[in-house]
Amino acid sequence: GSVCMKKALIAILLVLALSIAAFPYGAFAAESGIKIEEVDGYIYGVPERTTLSMFSTAYLRKGYTVLDAKGNAVTDNNAYLGTGFKVSYEASAGQQTTLSLVVLGDIDGNGRVTSGDYLNIRAHLKNTAKLTDVQKLAANINGDATISTFDYMLVKAHFMGTYDIYNSQKQPDDTSNDTSEVATPDPWTSGWA
Repeated sequence: GSVCMKKALIAILLVLALSIAAFPYGAFAAESGIKIEEVDGYIYGVPERTTLSMFSTAYLRKGYTVLDAKGNAVTDNNAYLGTGFKVSYEASAGQQTTLSLVVLGDIDGNGRVTSGDYLNIRAHLKNTAKLTDVQKLAANINGDATISTFDYMLVKAHFMGTYDIYNSQKQPDDTSNDTSEVATPDPWTSGWA
């Protein structure tokens, strides 16, 4: 047990160190609590279930357009933004810049972390499917530059509600007296996915 705990602690410390080192500049933040960062052609820091309206509050650039994975402009303020969506803006006169959105844990690009996302990671690990570069960034939960079973487990735990990949912490265990091994559906989350 203690070797696993040491590995988990090292992984968490590594994530913290990498997240501090990787995003020293280009940060945007707002009342929404979303801290958006632009690094090497990608936008990081957008959690799952972020609507266009929430993004617009947090993203401080002016005159940008959000495009879905098919290249269509997103205009519905209640639409979720997903991995692979693009943000395009005029950086200087006549010079268009386009950045790809990375929503941690959202591999399929629907803006939510669902069972499909950890199944996509599993298919990648089994070499039955290939992830695109932006999907690999979204799947790399622990920030170690490789997609591993650890990332798979973190996305699955996030989906199950036992771990929060955005706050990197285990959720309180309220099953201390429960000896059953069958997960009981939570009425709040069972209809989400």
